[in-house]
Amino acid sequence: MSDKQSKLLMPFIDESPAFTHGFECGQVWEQLRYGKKFKHYLFHSSNIEQMHSICEHFKCRYDIIPYNEDWSHLTVDVNPAGKESESTRMSMEVDMQKEYTRGLWIGLIVGTVSVIGLVLIATYSLWKK
Repeated sequence: MSDKQSKLLMPFIDESPAFTHGFECGQVWEQLRYGKKFKHYLFHSSNIEQMHSICEHFKCRYDIIPYNEDWSHLTVDVNPAGKESESTRMSMEVDMQKEYTRGLWIGLIVGTVSVIGLVLIATYSLWKK
């Protein structure tokens, strides 16, 4: 592989192996969290043990194939029977609850500010008379 082919599209500021491994795991975690399957995700072979742990956490079917000494491919079939895993479903429910709660708080704040604004306008109008 030439230097031109192996150049990163966006280099990491922190080039440590721990950051790189965390980034790879975060990408896989996010895909599995939303029940997505994928083929041939290229990752560092030194991260194999963590990839096994993540895939087992989501109870999905997966296969890790070494590409060379430094790289491996991960293929995941998240929902082989067309059903979401329990952890995926729970993650999505928690996300929806957070969004709903955030919406309620925003609505409450906007409503409160509106009422305060109306009270101030009414008070000003009465004071001016």
